[in-house]
Amino acid sequence: MIKILEKIYSTDKYGYIKYEPKNDSKFKRLMQKPINTLTADEVAYIFAIHWMWYMQNAKQYNSVEDCLSDIRFDMSDFDECTKWLHSFDFPLTVYRALRKNENVDSVNGLSWTVNPNIYKEINSIFRNCDKIVTAKIANPNIINNELTISNFIFYTGSKGISDYNRYGEYEITLKKRYKTSNLTSVEIFNKNG
Repeated sequence: MIKILEKIYSTDKYGYIKYEPKNDSKFKRLMQKPINTLTADEVAYIFAIHWMWYMQNAKQYNSVEDCLSDIRFDMSDFDECTKWLHSFDFPLTVYRALRKNENVDSVNGLSWTVNPNIYKEINSIFRNCDKIVTAKIANPNIINNELTISNFIFYTGSKGISDYNRYGEYEITLKKRYKTSNLTSVEIFNKNG
């Protein structure tokens, strides 16, 4: 049964219809669910909504099923992502290369990884990063489910990186307004040690 998305169209003050797939109630509910408890169907749903939002100026869909049948990713990709998400144990150890103006006391970036090998592997685009920190995320409520899933599909999953022969990013994206107090044990990480 095809679920027609709810409240994805709204009208602005001038009467123009706006396409807003992220207003879907199921999507909003899944964004609050702990990321390591999502099912493969829920991962696919989140990714489809993300795709619909991303592609909105090129194509608009009325259902998740229409979107999923139109893209190059399938349930094997979502199963792969789900298996990765289910490997998360909290507190979760994460790593991040610092920008030139950042130091251990001022880490505030949204993009982290769970795989420190991205700073070592020869086919990783991050292999030349030397100033790296590690931290622990106490619980999943500061992780952005949508961006973590889409980044895995595009930059780590077997279909996403197969054309480039590069090492996956294994990125965890945090919510924009996360509290830095949710990151504990922040310290310099020696990638060679």
